[in-house]
Amino acid sequence: MDRQYAEPASLGEAAAGTAVSLSGKRILVADDNPVNLQIAVRMLEKLGCRVDAARDGKEAVARHRTHAYDLILMDCQMPELDGYLATGQIRAIDRPPRHTPVIAMTAFGLPSEHEECLRSGMDDVMPKPVRLPALKDMLERWLLSVAPSSPGQPADELEAFRADFPDDFVELAELYLADGPKRIAALREAADAGDRAALAKVAHAFSGSSASIGATALCVLCRELEVWAKREAGTACAQRLAAIETEYARISGKLRQMIDAA
Repeated sequence: MDRQYAEPASLGEAAAGTAVSLSGKRILVADDNPVNLQIAVRMLEKLGCRVDAARDGKEAVARHRTHAYDLILMDCQMPELDGYLATGQIRAIDRPPRHTPVIAMTAFGLPSEHEECLRSGMDDVMPKPVRLPALKDMLERWLLSVAPSSPGQPADELEAFRADFPDDFVELAELYLADGPKRIAALREAADAGDRAALAKVAHAFSGSSASIGATALCVLCRELEVWAKREAGTACAQRLAAIETEYARISGKLRQMIDAA
């Protein structure tokens, strides 16, 4: 199966709204399982992407050398050259400011494997089996990130989080409030040191905890900073950190009000 930027198939109604924003994005998907590979390709086509397929890590690296992809979906366990080693070679090919997001696809989902993915140079992890809504969300987070200055930030989901954890909300909210200042201090320290790798790592962690608590806009800002730290050059870091601090202060105030009312 040799797909070269195949034109999208007819879009289903559920994907039609997303196809406009993701249309034309060039994605490489690497998986040695032909069934999984075909399903991932079809999902990407439904989202409006142009897709190449690689049957192993060696082929993925070869394709990366000759094509500029917006994102790579990489299976971890493949013969001859696994996803970890393939990602290492891809990182050696990329030169700043180029940084191609590599998203691991794994069926295990253990914390130790997640860490191994990040250590190898992968940017995020997509659990298997891959589902269309989760894939859509992953692509949007990495390819359609929202700038801090953009109007109309996503709505908070703090109330939804409280509804999911009515008995544990206060404890979990307090944990987040205690952790947040440490994350912001670590972001500042990494920025002052010019350590973009550390900046991206802390932003990734803060994005995850913010998403978990329902601080959706803060999650987006942290994700934006992470992508900037990995891809870009320039002096926009101070603006992004200021936006994160402002949004965290707003979220902290709302959480304190919710805790007091509990």
